[in-house]
Amino acid sequence: GLPAEWVQAVEGTMIGPDTSAVGSAAFRREPIVVDDVADDPRWARGRALALRHSLRSCLAVPVLDAGGRVLAVFVTHDRRPRRPGETDRRLIERAARLAGIAIERVRAEDALRESEHRYRTLLTNIPDVVWLLDRDGNTLFVSPNVESLAGYTADEVSRAGAAGWLARVHPDDQPMVRQHYGRLFDGGTATFDVEYRLRHRDGRWLWLQDRAVATYEGRGTTY
Repeated sequence: GLPAEWVQAVEGTMIGPDTSAVGSAAFRREPIVVDDVADDPRWARGRALALRHSLRSCLAVPVLDAGGRVLAVFVTHDRRPRRPGETDRRLIERAARLAGIAIERVRAEDALRESEHRYRTLLTNIPDVVWLLDRDGNTLFVSPNVESLAGYTADEVSRAGAAGWLARVHPDDQPMVRQHYGRLFDGGTATFDVEYRLRHRDGRWLWLQDRAVATYEGRGTTY
């Protein structure tokens, strides 16, 4: 690996047209080849340190996202004054592209987790019960305050599958509820707005005003 002193020195390198190989690659958004550190003008500031560690040549390739923005710079060093061959250069540039894809994916996953966290926090703190069901009535998500309404915890409702909801609807109301719910997925209507009775855990029947919309499709499934 590279010497720790060198790594610390290049971290936070200034970006500019001729600041260094790394800074130039980030500024120009194109690969920068340095055949010999000893006489390259872009190494005026770091030349002494590079030569002390026998770093004589380098190739700096910017890592770009899909929009062309610089995410990082991929750098290789050699202890000999040399220009990388075409094969080496293609391999390094391909590695930089893969690094860009990996960085974007990690950032997207982090952003998604943060978005889900905010969404769940919102749903947890609103007074209404919010739920997400699939076509078969299986509970994919239900807000925790369902317990104060129906007496069952969100985990119990989710684990019960379709029985977590449809089976507890009053028998006289089930045909109407199933009919309206089915229309969400059959293209008949995009909304579900029904008043019906639901059995509480203690056996009481509760009147509910239930509203839903068909939201989106994921892998061929509408929710």
